[in-house]
Amino acid sequence: MSLSFAQIEFKSAAEKLAMTQEELAAYSAKQEETQKKNWEAVEAYQKEVASKQEENSKKSAELETALKEQSKVITTLKEKGSNSLANALEKKTASIKTAIEEIAQKGKASFSLEQKAVTSASVVDGTDQYFYGLDGVGKQPVRQLVMETLFSSVNVGPNSGGTIRYTDQDGLIRGANNVADCSLFPTSDITWKTTTDSVKKIADSIPVCKDAMEDFGFIESEVNTFILENLRLKLDQQLLLGTGTANNQLNSVDFYAQTWGVGVGSPIEGMAASIPFPTTYDVLASAICQNVNSGQANRAYYNPNAIVMNPTDVCQMKLEKDADGNYLLPLYFSADGMSIDDVPVYATPLVPQNTAYVFDSTKGTIYTEREIQIEMADEHGTDFLEDFIRIKGSMRKQLIVRTVNQNAFLKIEDIAAAKTALAKP
Repeated sequence: MSLSFAQIEFKSAAEKLAMTQEELAAYSAKQEETQKKNWEAVEAYQKEVASKQEENSKKSAELETALKEQSKVITTLKEKGSNSLANALEKKTASIKTAIEEIAQKGKASFSLEQKAVTSASVVDGTDQYFYGLDGVGKQPVRQLVMETLFSSVNVGPNSGGTIRYTDQDGLIRGANNVADCSLFPTSDITWKTTTDSVKKIADSIPVCKDAMEDFGFIESEVNTFILENLRLKLDQQLLLGTGTANNQLNSVDFYAQTWGVGVGSPIEGMAASIPFPTTYDVLASAICQNVNSGQANRAYYNPNAIVMNPTDVCQMKLEKDADGNYLLPLYFSADGMSIDDVPVYATPLVPQNTAYVFDSTKGTIYTEREIQIEMADEHGTDFLEDFIRIKGSMRKQLIVRTVNQNAFLKIEDIAAAKTALAKP
């Protein structure tokens, strides 16, 4: 792109005086025509320059967009597909920076917790300069969570005062009877009882060096998951074994459960000393029967849907044989996994060996006042001077089983003793 002008012919004053009128008019017309062409050339040049600038601007915008998309792809590859953990250390998450800035201004910060990866609050025995091809952070084994998924869950309103209140039928006298004509009607009676229970808190905390959080991008997700996992593991334990009283413990399956038995007055007392060579399967089947019969043999009320046992007991049960030495294993399996009389079996090391729980989880509800909340601050003790951030997490929940439904939960305290009680002489 270039600009060129037509040359204008200039004549001196003496030359113009020597020209005739016709020659002077022709000279002036030629000058005007040349000047017009030059102006047209300037305008064309300016238009061409503007067009090129617009085209270059468009290409520049397209290039910028392409570079941004490429940057996103590179970031994604670093986060998801890298062969070196070193790339993970380049990640400085916005939430950490924001939280640290908030701590610097206000002394504390809080945010919602997302479950991400694995667990460690500090880098111990690190060889960070030697990261060599292994992705992620190695995670130590942790037991499977069982209990929370078995129950329905309800959020408590903001004005609950941390208290759950419910009313049950208490005393019942069912007096309906046959009567002769014009005779006195029988009388029934009913009373009610109101029960209150409080929501309980589960909490944990961990100190983390601010330098580590800035230097190692994976630590945020590590700590988040560590706190989350700790709280959920404790909730799992409390839902099964909480005492409901001491140390603000939750109500639990163990807290509510009736005890398995074939003694006088038991719904299954007729099963005592009646089964040849009883097995663990027989004990669990009898517990299901006791559950159902405690609800007046009406499965619309008590219909057991969970058996929770120690993993070793589950393994031993698979190895049990009948009196002829034949494995009983086929009895325990249905299309969707291991079950006893169509009731699923769940294994957890929380249950002591030689113990089992059988229950209808639909008769219990988890009430939640606070889902997991995470807070960060550097005000604890000497944390500020030592450049530590203390992260704490908490939840407030309670398991409620109405008084009228507590027999839907049952505990076999001693499986071996139960076999003896069932054994036919």
